[in-house]
Amino acid sequence: YQYRILDVAEKEIVVYDWAPTGLSPVRTPHMHIPAAGSIVLSQRAGSRLSVQKTYLDDLHFPTGHILLEDIVELLIREFRVGSLRADWEDVLRSNREAAARG
Repeated sequence: YQYRILDVAEKEIVVYDWAPTGLSPVRTPHMHIPAAGSIVLSQRAGSRLSVQKTYLDDLHFPTGHILLEDIVELLIREFRVGSLRADWEDVLRSNREAAARG
């Protein structure tokens, strides 16, 4: 799966990704943070890496398996996207229970 959270200009903010097969050596569920840009990580004195930028979009932050319902809840609760249904919590709970039953 790949769940991309975009801003109104369709720029990626966060991407949840899992490709158990393919070209990437990372086979586990993970997240990218394209909106975070780059940072310079602290290194020990004299390290040749002391000025090297780390691009957060290139990193694979491990996550567990993410359901679409998790993304919908994230958008409503954390990103404050208005829900289209008053019973959205019940719908998500029901869908999660159905997924757990297989």
